[in-house]
Amino acid sequence: MIRTTTKKEVNMRFISFLSVLALTSGCSTLEWYDESPFPDDEVGCDTDSEADDTADTDTAIEDSGDTAGDTAVVPSCEFVVNTMDGEQTMGNTLTIELPQQFQTGPYADLLDEVPVLGLGFTADDAGCESLTVQSMILFAIFTDMADTDWEPSALWATNASGEYIGSAFLDVTGVMYAAFSSDFTLEPGVTQGIYFYADLEGASRELDDQVKFDLYPTSVRVEDERGNSHILVHDGYTNGTVSF
Repeated sequence: MIRTTTKKEVNMRFISFLSVLALTSGCSTLEWYDESPFPDDEVGCDTDSEADDTADTDTAIEDSGDTAGDTAVVPSCEFVVNTMDGEQTMGNTLTIELPQQFQTGPYADLLDEVPVLGLGFTADDAGCESLTVQSMILFAIFTDMADTDWEPSALWATNASGEYIGSAFLDVTGVMYAAFSSDFTLEPGVTQGIYFYADLEGASRELDDQVKFDLYPTSVRVEDERGNSHILVHDGYTNGTVSF
């Protein structure tokens, strides 16, 4: 049974949770980066978010020419991954990472364009297929200390070059679910940084409102070059808290 909670209950629980993770006054102001925290050569990172790649084996192909025994080793590019549709075969596996260098803490700039989450996406095997990330769900908890009924009003994302790649449909009921529509392609073996921004105008600086955006577990849909499109089973990613 799902019990509906009031906005005050959500806020009080979040305030209690934040008291455990309270930020010290020495935290630096959240600033945007001059360089991406996801360098292009950072590939194949070992995280527990990638799908099962037990089928990632090399296949020996015997040469049919005159020289008996000659072989050529090629990657199979047949990966068995765990999806919402059960185990499926796709042309690559996906790694998602949350970089340690993505800053959180007190934010002093305008609230109409606040960077709230950075994620790195990698199509792991450089010798196999590209993957297109089609959609995902973000989840946010925020406070309303001034009791003004403010709430995040928009969410969008760019790549490391600042190019717009998609926005979200927001469902706000004291907490926020953001169904994010995208269509960015991951070249095999290269990590791409994706940066999420939110319009948080209305949050109270005087009463220290706070907000935290996370990637919702098992919500990322990807498509390979063969047209196989599935929602992968994966862990959620929890970002730090931004305070005002």
